[in-house]
Amino acid sequence: MSASTPLTTTDDSDDRGYRRRALVAAAVGYGLDGFDLLILSFALSGIIASFGLSDVAAGSLSTITLLGAVVGGIVFGALADRHGRVRVLTWTVLIFAVFTGLSALAQGYWDLAAYRFIAGIGIGGEFGIGMALAAEAVRADQRARATSWVGVGFQLGVFAAAIVSAPVIALWGWRALFVIGLVPAAAVRVAESLVGLGLSTSTVRTYAPAREKKLSGWPLGQSTSAGSAAMGSASSAAGTATDSAAAGSAGSAAAGSA
Repeated sequence: MSASTPLTTTDDSDDRGYRRRALVAAAVGYGLDGFDLLILSFALSGIIASFGLSDVAAGSLSTITLLGAVVGGIVFGALADRHGRVRVLTWTVLIFAVFTGLSALAQGYWDLAAYRFIAGIGIGGEFGIGMALAAEAVRADQRARATSWVGVGFQLGVFAAAIVSAPVIALWGWRALFVIGLVPAAAVRVAESLVGLGLSTSTVRTYAPAREKKLSGWPLGQSTSAGSAAMGSASSAAGTATDSAAAGSAGSAAAGSA
């Protein structure tokens, strides 16, 4: 490696591209969460009619979903630190998409409650990981703006659910809303290509600091070499001064003896 070749390089255009892809992936994940949470509210009247549930039992389905979200946030947050943000984000999207789709096949309260709980686990996991991914992908002075855009993704998902729920229920019934929840499972492959599954925990953690610590005009290799050379020169100079002082002291002692 030549002296002019930096040990660490960061291409600004690649940085911008990665930031965009990470923010889009996080915002889309939040949007899917918002969509999934709201369609249950629109489907409740049909669920009550189909299964003969009381209002309390039907309302508990939302509570069960949120309890699953608490579990998912705790479990998948720890897994993301170990296995990488993007990889575990993909798992969470698949979980809530698949079990949202399975909700369309429910034959009663208990199996629907189980599907909603597991879907909630995926939703809760995506919430924390998506926001962490977005925050770590940008510089410190842009994080508030970036995470705000991720939050907007959730609101857009809620808005989309409000737009499509009424016509879908009118045409195909409440089960069709949960079938739409399978769409994110296909979209996962798109998210994989946008951000990439190869990001390890260490890569994500060091991405922004490595960029922010770049010194203008001073590649890391050159600054390290220059620092080592300076330290070596200082040590040599100190050694020479010590030898000279010792030789002077010896000469003075010999003259005094004579």
